[in-house]
Amino acid sequence: MVTGLLVPDAGTAMILGHDVWSDVNTAKRMIGVMPQPDQIFDRLTGLQLLVYSGMLRGMSRDETTRRAQDLLNAFDLAGAANTMVTDYSAGMTKKICLASAMIHSPRILVLDEPFESVDPVSSANLKDILIEYAKTGGTVIISSHVMALVEKMCTHVAVINDGLVCAAGTVDEVAAGEELEDRFLQLVGGRHEAAHLAWLDGGQAQAQAPTSAQTIQPILPTPATPTDDGPPMIKTAITLVRLRWTLTLATLRKSAWQTVAYVFSAVLAAGTIIGTGVLAWFIGILPPFTVNADGFPLNILGPGGIVNIVVVLVGATMTIFIGFIQLMMLGEGSTMNPRKFAIYGIADRNLQFGLLLSGLSGIPSLTGVASLMLWTLAYRHMGPAVIISSLLAAVLAVITMMSISKLVIALSTTLVTSKRGKGAFYIFIVLTFVIICQLPNILVNSGIAFSLNTETWGAATAIAAWTPFGAAFQLPFDALTGAWAVLIARIAILAVTWIVCFAVCTWCLRHERLTIGANSPSETAKGIGAFAWMPDSASGAVSARLITYLKRDPRQAMTFAMPVLFLIIFAFQAHGISAVVWQSLIWCGWFMSVVESNGLAYDGRGFTMEVIAGVRGRTDRIGRVRVYVGIMVVYMVLLYLAGIVLVAH
Repeated sequence: MVTGLLVPDAGTAMILGHDVWSDVNTAKRMIGVMPQPDQIFDRLTGLQLLVYSGMLRGMSRDETTRRAQDLLNAFDLAGAANTMVTDYSAGMTKKICLASAMIHSPRILVLDEPFESVDPVSSANLKDILIEYAKTGGTVIISSHVMALVEKMCTHVAVINDGLVCAAGTVDEVAAGEELEDRFLQLVGGRHEAAHLAWLDGGQAQAQAPTSAQTIQPILPTPATPTDDGPPMIKTAITLVRLRWTLTLATLRKSAWQTVAYVFSAVLAAGTIIGTGVLAWFIGILPPFTVNADGFPLNILGPGGIVNIVVVLVGATMTIFIGFIQLMMLGEGSTMNPRKFAIYGIADRNLQFGLLLSGLSGIPSLTGVASLMLWTLAYRHMGPAVIISSLLAAVLAVITMMSISKLVIALSTTLVTSKRGKGAFYIFIVLTFVIICQLPNILVNSGIAFSLNTETWGAATAIAAWTPFGAAFQLPFDALTGAWAVLIARIAILAVTWIVCFAVCTWCLRHERLTIGANSPSETAKGIGAFAWMPDSASGAVSARLITYLKRDPRQAMTFAMPVLFLIIFAFQAHGISAVVWQSLIWCGWFMSVVESNGLAYDGRGFTMEVIAGVRGRTDRIGRVRVYVGIMVVYMVLLYLAGIVLVAH
């Protein structure tokens, strides 16, 4: 609250005669608050981050650059000045956060656990810097739970418990002749005798001395791949399913927004299930065969008919579609990320099976099973064999979708390791995803869908039905014709697909465990980049940071890829009508106009740096608009010229 980051319920806070909350930005510029590692822009280099921190506080570019170099040398970070902060170790990140709080030479320095994860040599150097800073008239406020550090460095101390000051004064006054840690425990309370845990015996109870008939086997290092000593596969799977739902319910109790999101998801799931059931009911009313207005016979529900073609092709496309959705969420903080189970020694196969089963127990999978089972209503007049095979196909299809999704995620995580490669891969996946979403419109509006005859679509269906993507959806029609050998063959294809997916996923999991923590090439950038030519001001710093992130954040790179894709898709469907092409520019402009509104979402907690620095909202707006308007105007002009070329041809 004293730093202006939290609004107090009551009372006042004064800093050097200034009321913090009557002029919060003035107060913020007088102090230096060390941001937490997750509150900085880690795609900047160490040098760029310090320059950004200084310019936010109104310092000149030249002065900021000189101080940044001095701080990098003092903090033993000169060798990493041009390295992205995201590639820093925990200790290096802590030091660069501390340096960003000191660069404007504040009157008061507020630090939260500044020496956590910092090596002893760097810690000693930092302590010397802080002591020298205090001797020149500065004030350092340290929040720490390490009493030895407080006792050694501080002249005054305050013990705060549940928001109340229990004691305050010089270190000697608060300690009252005792060790500061003992005094702290007396003031705070809560200390109790350690409980005796009989089972906590260092593993001695499990150790068995070998008999004369036993051979002592050497212990071989197997750091990442436990043997069969792990828990049974089924037991592990059930535990992970319970964990998934426990975490889900805990999230709902904690966050109202998460609850809203889950309720919205549940409504969509219910709508999907009901909608599928209603559609299937009306499909089932259709006759197996009919004649169109021109007198040509139409196969509706029969084998190889229209429904057969649509179901298999749509099902195959949906399977691929779901895989792409999973890839688009790659890198998101999943609650069931395999890395979170690395310390438990779970056998790779057991863990992989448990993760698969936990995925199948989620709302999307259950929704898929229920929807596909209700689709059986479309086949209700085709006999019990078709109905049973359709119900079986629903389960098999969802298992296949989940297995393929796990496969593509595992392979992409294992094979694409560099940050630049992941960025390019993300852009490719998103663009492909958009194309798949637009594929039905492209096929219909371009006339391709109508130019192909039934035999062509039937041939495509026959091919898709022998692939893992469409095999499950063909099973009811195999049962309809009594092709039981073919039906069994398709089920065998699905089973082989599951086995292959499971084996590959297990290998990827083992590979990740054995290579986690391995050194990967760090991303570097010389100099201060855009900070050198953007306006020498706080708004210029915002602009420079933003334009730097536009190059290094693949999510924002998509901002400029999507309008081009819009133009191509619309041009493909124009049929020589120029208005369709020009319509795409309207959509492009609309898309570009809403991008700026995502700025804070892309910034994430990095926006805290602006809050700490006391940057005014007007300054932030100017910095953002300068980049977005400048780029968008030029970009839209180029798209307009591209539209002229497309219309002319």
